[in-house]
Amino acid sequence: MQLNLENEKIKVTLSTYAGQIESIINKQTGNEHWWPYDQQWWPRRTSICFPICGGLTDDEFLYEGETYRLPMHGFLREKEFSIIEQSSNRVVMEYVSNEETKAIYPFDFRFILTQEVKDNALSVIYTVENTGQDDLYYSVGSHYTYKVPIIPTEKQGDYHYRFGAVQKGGKFIMENGAIAGKTADVFNGRDTLEISGLFENGSTILDLAEINPHWIQIENKRKSAYTKVAFEGFSYCVLWAPKGPSPFVCIEPWTGLPDQKNHDKDLTKKLGITKLKSGMKKDYRQVISVG
Repeated sequence: MQLNLENEKIKVTLSTYAGQIESIINKQTGNEHWWPYDQQWWPRRTSICFPICGGLTDDEFLYEGETYRLPMHGFLREKEFSIIEQSSNRVVMEYVSNEETKAIYPFDFRFILTQEVKDNALSVIYTVENTGQDDLYYSVGSHYTYKVPIIPTEKQGDYHYRFGAVQKGGKFIMENGAIAGKTADVFNGRDTLEISGLFENGSTILDLAEINPHWIQIENKRKSAYTKVAFEGFSYCVLWAPKGPSPFVCIEPWTGLPDQKNHDKDLTKKLGITKLKSGMKKDYRQVISVG
């Protein structure tokens, strides 16, 4: 089911299926900031990554001597959420573990998705709650797709990623889908990364311990249109788009990473995994602003 959140500055269309965002329109300019999904560009859509981000070695993990299989980015990408609260500018949805999920991921959890429009922004909060008796091991993140160019008459080459300050940090090296190290500094004294050519060798995964402040903006170089994503509670951020001049680019805050090279598949030892005690809950927030 689709629903709208709206105020005088922004209109957002959401879906209860997979917690997807379908549209973000700046009402003051009329510009659409969200990429309308097209499977020709991206065959298997993801909005929320849970309970893993990225892929597992052989799509498998081990827990307490048992082997389980999970596809890349987990299973919330294909689940229907239930609405538990709704108004004109705010909606709260949830997805709760069940026998189907426990067959492939043996944990009890409640995932709460809170979305609210304020001023020119959409606030998104992921709340992970451990409803079981044992520790909950998970990663969570987004895989949202932002339209580029924002202004229809422009080209993707007119845009870049801009950061909140001059940065210094490497990106993770990937080998056959696994983390294999980190490069030297990729910023070279800049607060921007060019979109054109950035994804010819795959995604750019940044360690947020090296990035400050925690926001990244897609903007045209005249600074007259932007989509800004600020985030709290995440450890990494993935920048990604399909090869070539695609109609969208991603800013993906994650708490976890794909498996490390030569990882033994033990979920409790996975790089970037979060352990949440029984009865506890944890929030992760991002704010998507348009201008």
